[in-house]
Amino acid sequence: MSDYTISGIQQIGVGVKDATKAWHWYAKHFGFDLSIFDDEAEAALMKKYTGGQAHKRKAILAMNLKGGGGLEIWQYTSRTPSDSPKVEVGDLGINQIILRSSAIEESHAYFQKLGVDQLSALEKNSLGQTFFTLNDPYGNAFKIIGEDYQFMNTGHKIGGVMGASMGVSNINKTIAFYEKFLNYVQNGEVYTDEQGFERVWLKPKQKVTSAFSDLLGPTQLELVCDPKGGRKNSFEGRYWGDCGYIHICFDVQGMNHLRAKCEKENNAFEVDSENSFDMGEAAGQFAYIEDADKTLIELVETHKVPIMKKIGWYINLKGKKVQKTLPRFIFKVLAKKRIKL
Repeated sequence: MSDYTISGIQQIGVGVKDATKAWHWYAKHFGFDLSIFDDEAEAALMKKYTGGQAHKRKAILAMNLKGGGGLEIWQYTSRTPSDSPKVEVGDLGINQIILRSSAIEESHAYFQKLGVDQLSALEKNSLGQTFFTLNDPYGNAFKIIGEDYQFMNTGHKIGGVMGASMGVSNINKTIAFYEKFLNYVQNGEVYTDEQGFERVWLKPKQKVTSAFSDLLGPTQLELVCDPKGGRKNSFEGRYWGDCGYIHICFDVQGMNHLRAKCEKENNAFEVDSENSFDMGEAAGQFAYIEDADKTLIELVETHKVPIMKKIGWYINLKGKKVQKTLPRFIFKVLAKKRIKL
């Protein structure tokens, strides 16, 4: 048993030009209608990825209580961000965010009626799951997969983040990276699709219990490799926080042990808050590592979560070596903060 655990995908970061407007779109159409924090501050620790200068930003962590990870919606307030990059399947980095749907055919019909960009037909993946793809209004690609997991009945057909599809340059090397550091293992064989891309799915090595593991739910990652090579990196020419996908963030217990392992394996943290970092209404310890293709992977150990700020009710997890899942009534209280659009 490792001294640290990964209990799910906490969120995926997406840069936009208007965070509130984007959040309202994701809330209405994807069900991300609960804000855990809405914070404005200077990202002083991220200068390595922001041209050596600390920039101010607005960040909203939006969750979907149907079950899954959240979206960290990020907007520069001290500079004009670059436009979203045109990311093609197989480009290095995050290609698509994967969301779950409990009613995949109804969800497809909904987005067809909505007239979203780049809506695909319903298809089956190598795991036998039905899925379709689409673009949000900001040019970001999503893959919606039919999957029955539900944490809470929210009335939405779409659930939270269950994974990501990522372009890589060497599929075996990336499989080894995710197994070594993030405890994900291969799920099925590497196969070649009709376009000539190598693909493989990864899944967690084991189910891990944490305060938020029931909310985050099952996860899966898809690696896509163009064997011809020569693919651009989707992060090239962009600052951290510019429009488009920023990072994929994993929920960690035992951050200090993970730091030690990364240092031992010559993959040291690129950014490290070291202790506790305040996000206004929430707090935690965070760090960043990079995979072989420079995809940014955020690691967060949550220390404090606001439940009812007006009466000073916060969940404090700092220093707890063994976490149990938070009681359902806490999430029912949080659900009262969901926005209606």
